[in-house]
Amino acid sequence: KEAIPVPSNRRAVTDDTPTLTVHGARENNLRELDVSFPLGRFTCVTGVSGSGKSTLVTQVLLRALRRRMNGSGPKPGTYKRMLGGDNIDRVIDVDQSPIGSAFAPLALAGDGAVHAGLSSEQRELLTDYAAQFLEAGTKVTAIQYVQAEQQRVRLWQTFDEFLARYDLLLTPVLATPAFPIDNPPTVIDGKQVRPLAWTPFTMICNLTGQPAASLPCGRTSAGLPVGLHMIARAFRERTILEAALAFQRAHPWQDEWPKEPSAK
Repeated sequence: KEAIPVPSNRRAVTDDTPTLTVHGARENNLRELDVSFPLGRFTCVTGVSGSGKSTLVTQVLLRALRRRMNGSGPKPGTYKRMLGGDNIDRVIDVDQSPIGSAFAPLALAGDGAVHAGLSSEQRELLTDYAAQFLEAGTKVTAIQYVQAEQQRVRLWQTFDEFLARYDLLLTPVLATPAFPIDNPPTVIDGKQVRPLAWTPFTMICNLTGQPAASLPCGRTSAGLPVGLHMIARAFRERTILEAALAFQRAHPWQDEWPKEPSAK
């Protein structure tokens, strides 16, 4: 049986330990709750079902701190006052909801709506994949759509808070070299991967709307193009354009073209 032992030396909580304190929290099942969280320690909030754990952490603490730092965001749950917020410079909400849980319903429903008026003759011209995609879009419920939109907003907030610490986030455009259009990779770096695993970097910007740019930056040993992906915080389009122009001036690519494949 595997186990994680309790450390022999633990950081004690003393009178001098900085804390985050909430007074008078009263939202949902919370009733005038006063509670202090020691900072610089790993802290868990536990309790029976319905005791108000999620309300305290996500609706009161998280939302109140986000409003304090960003000046905007969802209205926090009711509380009287909060002390110790000056000791916190950022808040990141990490949950288990994958990006796909937001992207898939929104993309399916959006494409299904845009192409709902296709004639039977036009539908006959679609590939099997495209036809299945549009058909799936007609089956997205209103509840699924709203839940996906709520998840998209949560992802936007988390991503934007992360990007607030940096001017740019740089990634490859794809996780693999270019591949035949009808043969996407199922194995990357020797590991079996899920569909669309070859494009983990650009999808989130399509979903959350952070400004981004993809630039040619070289070729593989086989002569296939390699792309550089730049991402900036929301509303920093100028930063993206200036960085892209600086890269292009340092590494001109606009006049380079791939060689035509030799005839067999």
